[in-house]
Amino acid sequence: MVRKYMLKCLNKETCSVLIPWLVWAGLNIAFCTVASVLVAFGEPVAAGSGIPEIKCYLNGVKVPRVVRIKTLLCKVTGIIAAVSGGLACGKEGPMIHSGAVVAAGISQGRSTTLACDCKVFKDFRCDHVKRDFIACGAAAGVSAAFGAPIGGVLFALEEGASFWNQSLTWRIFFSSLVSSFVLNTILSSYKGSPGDLSNPGLANFGLFEISNYEWYELILFIIMGAVGGLLGAMFNEINVKLSLFRIRHMKYRLLKVLEVVLVALTSTLSGSVPCISSRIARTRKSGITLQSFTICRCSAIVDSTTRWRLSSYNHQNPQSKTSCTLL
Repeated sequence: MVRKYMLKCLNKETCSVLIPWLVWAGLNIAFCTVASVLVAFGEPVAAGSGIPEIKCYLNGVKVPRVVRIKTLLCKVTGIIAAVSGGLACGKEGPMIHSGAVVAAGISQGRSTTLACDCKVFKDFRCDHVKRDFIACGAAAGVSAAFGAPIGGVLFALEEGASFWNQSLTWRIFFSSLVSSFVLNTILSSYKGSPGDLSNPGLANFGLFEISNYEWYELILFIIMGAVGGLLGAMFNEINVKLSLFRIRHMKYRLLKVLEVVLVALTSTLSGSVPCISSRIARTRKSGITLQSFTICRCSAIVDSTTRWRLSSYNHQNPQSKTSCTLL
């Protein structure tokens, strides 16, 4: 809706671009406000990616309410609203956290948030088995996010569980396979080709076409990699200082919501300016090209021996008469 209205305004000289930008900014702020309110006033442990919390839980740190169903609802709804609001949020971390919450709920067969007990899986209601289930759920989340079942196993092995055994390896691998299979089945049905199991995960980086390059271009690739590494290190340093600043000063819930609104507004402004500028440039370029075509056509037919063609062309094209007269 916003895109169609913006294109309509850019094609008209009397319409202002400010109106569609305000609509765009308003929608982004609304979505981001919903996400921030869910986290700030609903379940604070749902903030962030969720990977550090799950790693802490698997390594013996008791994080309160990290695998509750309320946390899952706030996490899922919040990430949908944040991405819809234009924030640079990935779904890989929330997928891992969501998988861990689902696995923890299945292992217990009950919910303390909903105050209900299904009276199933009572033999699994111990801390050791619950952690194994959470490791399987986290691996399933990695498999669904990246379409890599073996990657899910390696994540649980290297980053997740502290205690490992051979039987747990096969259980995690099986849960990752089931997660990838279910995701491919749903995506194939959504894309209109049921049964096609070649779909990647939810995090798709696009197709990299094979391109030829010369050997000396490898030097440029090395420089680009080094610059990217330096920029990444600088980003990490800024992120650490910014996180410490937020811990010290962003203590009130309402202040956290206002912070998200400011970030959403800044993100909308930084994203809309290049889009609007490029669109205006293309529109003006199209107008200049059309005018140049008219002038060139007029100049081509103006000749000392073919004056009658000019009058015939102006009669058929009244809008181009002025341009031809100026020639």
